[in-house]
Amino acid sequence: MRIVRFILTSRFQPTNDNADMWWLLAACVSCLFFCTGVLGTFVPLQNPDGVEYVFAAPPAATAGAVWLLCIVVLVAAFVAVRARAQAQSLQHLAEANSGRWLAPLAAIGVVALGILPAVPGVGERGSVVGYFLYDLRWWWAIVLVALTLARADRLVGAPFGRVARGIVGWSPPARLLLLDSTLFIAVVAWAVSTTAIRFDNNLAGDEPKYVRYCEAWYQGQGFDIASLAPVRDVPLNARPAVLRNGRHFLGAWLVALSHDRRAWQCRLSAGEGLVKPTAGTERRRWRGFGRR
Repeated sequence: MRIVRFILTSRFQPTNDNADMWWLLAACVSCLFFCTGVLGTFVPLQNPDGVEYVFAAPPAATAGAVWLLCIVVLVAAFVAVRARAQAQSLQHLAEANSGRWLAPLAAIGVVALGILPAVPGVGERGSVVGYFLYDLRWWWAIVLVALTLARADRLVGAPFGRVARGIVGWSPPARLLLLDSTLFIAVVAWAVSTTAIRFDNNLAGDEPKYVRYCEAWYQGQGFDIASLAPVRDVPLNARPAVLRNGRHFLGAWLVALSHDRRAWQCRLSAGEGLVKPTAGTERRRWRGFGRR
């Protein structure tokens, strides 16, 4: 708690020698909400009346320990950036003391709003918010941390910027190799760290279907896998045709809209009113998506 007392008792008016702790305090509080949200359990439960969302808060000891670690990291980063900025210029020191470079991290607590569907009376109506904030919580964390590091890098003399400018001077094959290697390592690391059956090499469930769909979209086939070319037959320099999927989707949507209009007109003329299509009707309607 000495760290928290240090933040609260520090002077809040920035000068060249004294730091403004408001942004640091905001980032620390925001991390509390983030830790509480991501360490808790947020699950949808199916019941006869629909989907019910339940959120169980994490144990106080676990959330407190992780939050304390976040505070230590933030305070250490604040002190380090301030010390390095002092060696740059008075302007850099003033910006480091202001703490505004921590502003992206001060917004990370918004992720906790992703548990909105668990609020009584909200339920499925807040599912979009839950997906956008909670399901994508780690992507938001990566983006906000990257923005914070970019701001801190500028204040300490841009060491990462110099490395990036050096990579720009490499030959195109070398840059492509670095990009491919980085992407491959990132994808494998993410799959290993987030998949429960990470060491099981058996293709189970929907994995083969996902692989076929990804390849079909890359080739611009939409959902039609009948004319999908095998990967071994696709040239290495073949350009992706991802945008072609938009044309297939628009065409299928227009056809479905035309069918709905005719069906509604027939029902209205027969005095039946509008009837919600069944699941089988939806599957038959979209089965042609991607076929030419």
